[in-house]
Amino acid sequence: MEASRENMQERNAEMELKLKEEEEEEEEENELINDVEEDEDELEKDNEEDDDEEDEEEEEEEEEKELVLDLKLVRDCFTPGAEGEVPLAPYVKGFLELNKFIKMLGKLYHFVAYDVKVKTAVVQKKMARENGQHYVNLKSMIKYEMENSLLVQKSTSGTKAILLLHRGLEFTCEFLKEMMKEEEEPKLGEIASKIYLSTTGSYQATYLREPFSCVLKMLPTRATLRNRQRERRSWKRRC
Repeated sequence: MEASRENMQERNAEMELKLKEEEEEEEEENELINDVEEDEDELEKDNEEDDDEEDEEEEEEEEEKELVLDLKLVRDCFTPGAEGEVPLAPYVKGFLELNKFIKMLGKLYHFVAYDVKVKTAVVQKKMARENGQHYVNLKSMIKYEMENSLLVQKSTSGTKAILLLHRGLEFTCEFLKEMMKEEEEPKLGEIASKIYLSTTGSYQATYLREPFSCVLKMLPTRATLRNRQRERRSWKRRC
């Protein structure tokens, strides 16, 4: 009887030991599975990040290819109508086209391109609203906003947005003329700074005018900018 009880205890101990070993093996398997799943998740995440980076690079490359300034389009957009009216739709389109040129100057000047984008968006939104019939041309817009006291409101009026864009246009026109010259002296940056101070800069506060006139002095050479434009035209033809 005593021997039988001892045998039973031994068998129970063996069973418990075996069960414990099986549980430990199962835990090890689960840990291994979890490790594999974590590795797979990490790999998938890395692949997604790589894909995102590739997509961003492709988008930047596509955007670079699109930065080809169409001077004929710009001229047509800024040409007044038969009766001297200035249609807003092509006028805004002309500024968006000029924005390609601003981006081409380099990342240092992208904040200018962003400012142009914001101001053109102001006019586009007003053209798309229910009262958009008043935003057909420059004259009708100014008349409508003056009659409705919209020029003194806190938010930017279409008239103010166009005025600020037009001040920038003075600088851009003179700058483009200088850029097309073959000689490299005086440096383009020095010329651009002087043009800015006599055009757009004359309307701005000193705390804006002085830093930006210095930033313009860091512009690339005429040859560099012309080469960038030629390269983009070449990319566009190949596409």
